[in-house]
Amino acid sequence: MANLKQWVNLPKESRYVGDGISSEERLDFLYFKHKFKTAKPASFKVSIVPSGSGNIKYSKEELKRHAGFRLRKPPVQVSTSTSTPKVEQEMFLPAAGGNTYKVKAKYNNKVVESTTTVEVWRRLYYEVISMYDPIKQYPVPYLSSMSGFENAFVNSSKKFNIELKEKGNGRKKMKFIKTIHNTNHAEFRDEARKAYTIDSYYPYAVAVVFSNFLADYVDFEVIDTVSRSIPSKLFHWGAYADEFVVNIADIYGRSKYIWEGLDDDHDKTKFWLFSATFVAKDGRQYTIPKDDVTITGAKTYSLGGYKQVKVSLKNIPRQFFSSFEGTIQLKVNILDGGFTGGFSYTNLNLITVGTLSWWDSTPSTNSEMLQTLNHEMGHKVGMVGYGDKDHRKKNEKLRKQGKSVSFEFRPELPDAPKTLYGEHRGVNNQGHLGPHCGKGAKFNNNTGEWSGKPGCVMFGSNATEDPVGTYNFTPATFCDQCEPVVRKLDLNGTLLSGLKKRF
Repeated sequence: MANLKQWVNLPKESRYVGDGISSEERLDFLYFKHKFKTAKPASFKVSIVPSGSGNIKYSKEELKRHAGFRLRKPPVQVSTSTSTPKVEQEMFLPAAGGNTYKVKAKYNNKVVESTTTVEVWRRLYYEVISMYDPIKQYPVPYLSSMSGFENAFVNSSKKFNIELKEKGNGRKKMKFIKTIHNTNHAEFRDEARKAYTIDSYYPYAVAVVFSNFLADYVDFEVIDTVSRSIPSKLFHWGAYADEFVVNIADIYGRSKYIWEGLDDDHDKTKFWLFSATFVAKDGRQYTIPKDDVTITGAKTYSLGGYKQVKVSLKNIPRQFFSSFEGTIQLKVNILDGGFTGGFSYTNLNLITVGTLSWWDSTPSTNSEMLQTLNHEMGHKVGMVGYGDKDHRKKNEKLRKQGKSVSFEFRPELPDAPKTLYGEHRGVNNQGHLGPHCGKGAKFNNNTGEWSGKPGCVMFGSNATEDPVGTYNFTPATFCDQCEPVVRKLDLNGTLLSGLKKRF
């Protein structure tokens, strides 16, 4: 049983003392002294040895590429200022959480082992912020208890030993933003920063923001395949249909959702509509006024989700003697893929969890929010690791082939588990951008769909759907393939891209 904890990722600074950390000596490198009466300092040898059988070992490649994975011992400092010689020693323990060590000293053939066992711990800090609209008195929900979040990372039974400490004297409120999307991330960060109060723990602190909708828009072209007629001036429109319903769908007939009901300013300016054009069979093009294009049809969800527009052709110039035919072409903003449950800014100490999706007024459940939060925090600390040489070589090969590489090689990360997918290789994203774990799930290259039962919080979606319509939800904890990686993580905030830069 360890009786001394050492938080190896935090520097020896007073701001990190407290909440179970008794002094600066318990931070960063392990410091100890040896006193002896007759031994010669030069002949006195000190070593750190593993205690027990539960220590996790780094691979040779891991030990070679990153100093934080190795036991490092600076030169011994000898003090002879007193009648009793004294040796002062610093030991940088490997980053792996849950590993235990003892100090062993040797002089001549006599070996003395300390009675104290040292256990490796890591710690990070976080502050919870939630959006709030003071006019509408509309609070965005958040996890009422963060115990599931903290327990997933400390996980004493698995020896993760990553303490997540909430700071900030209560949950903070920030300006309500209906949807975080393509063009308002700067506004979101600025407003979150106003509420953030724990920057004194930088670079070992993260802001956790509970938001409303998270979604992006993308421009989309609709070419209506139905021929429409424009009557001559000799006829009244009464004999012809002057309004037409156009489905917002791709060439395969798959419906797309109009970007409406997600940003009030966008709705006021009819942001969803770029342009509308009537293209005659002879190639002539006529601009359809924006006011002649309106959203129609039933909404799919309680707060929105429209897939049709109504187009009036009354203002298309008519020929005097003859009618003519053509098609309607639209350029619109649509929902880009779907709603996001949450995201972790790759290079900033900021996480957000979306509590609503699909224009629904019912917020996510606590279990859904917890799974998303644990997943995004996993990314923040370096999951899923891909630091091994095999991935570095694949990275280099792609560059030589002139192909883009989504993620840079990160030597400070542990080796990748066998279940890794979607990371920097750029060839196996499988629908999920970034490093993820496919434990228990299966990807169909032909359909681009996942099935099976995800077995790890680091799966790239919150659920899969089997062909029979069964939903398999992603757990909120790490799988057996990722557990060793979590233990090995070096949580030095000056190295991790998700911590070292302030949002």
